[in-house]
Amino acid sequence: MAASLNHSLFLQLRNEVQSRYSLTPTDAWLNEFVTTTRNRPVPLASLASTAHFRLLSSDFTVSLLARGPQVFPINVSDVQTKDTKLSNNIPVQVLEIQDISISKWSQIEAIERVERGEEIRGREVIRNVPGINDDDDVSANNDQASANAGRSSSRSTGQSTSIVTGSSKKGTTGPHKLLLQDAAGTKAWAFEMSRIEKITIVNLNPPLPGAREVANQPQPEGMQIGCKFLLKTGTNVRRGLIMLAPESVAVMGGRVEAWDKKWREQRKARLTQELEKEAAG
Repeated sequence: MAASLNHSLFLQLRNEVQSRYSLTPTDAWLNEFVTTTRNRPVPLASLASTAHFRLLSSDFTVSLLARGPQVFPINVSDVQTKDTKLSNNIPVQVLEIQDISISKWSQIEAIERVERGEEIRGREVIRNVPGINDDDDVSANNDQASANAGRSSSRSTGQSTSIVTGSSKKGTTGPHKLLLQDAAGTKAWAFEMSRIEKITIVNLNPPLPGAREVANQPQPEGMQIGCKFLLKTGTNVRRGLIMLAPESVAVMGGRVEAWDKKWREQRKARLTQELEKEAAG
């Protein structure tokens, strides 16, 4: 009887996740998920939401079925194919993101400014001052001390000094080029034809010391590597490049933490290597 109930829940949950989110988990992934949640009876809709959340943090090549209609067509990266359209909704994950509107050297400089605790706002350099608290209940004495520290630093460096705030965490506006991967492991490059707000790179991750944090926890910034997209039916593919537009892609969110951490740690080195190759070639 229990096995029958588990099988029934298994099928209901798969149908619910598929119909609501266009994601079809593998038997192994779904069985493990049901097994870990079967002792906590919850409504099916809530269970599906939890499954969706976990899927967004998973590797789609492990967690999703790699079935024909839900993966890239075999010619998706064929540069000889002038123009085609995706015939079905396809869930994918982001493996790489590049801002092609900014030179590689400028991107390296932006990363180094963050490493030094600096940001650029207009023509003003904003330097993070460790130990200064920006909470609303800071006393007048601390405010005066901060102001004095700012004046002193400005005199010695010729630069304005301030606590890093949300405005200094503004992400890139692109256009961006992204490497996408489907559930079968097939990779394809995509280009952001029109601005998609959630596609952005923020160098500041996690926030620098002294920056305001939500609930005392560092908040992820920008789009994360491993972020999940749903490419909608009819999405254009031209010369092996997927064309992204607000109406053709749904950004589902999520990330794979290990991938994102490695990508951020190695981004500066990758940009430097690409510059050196361009100079040598």
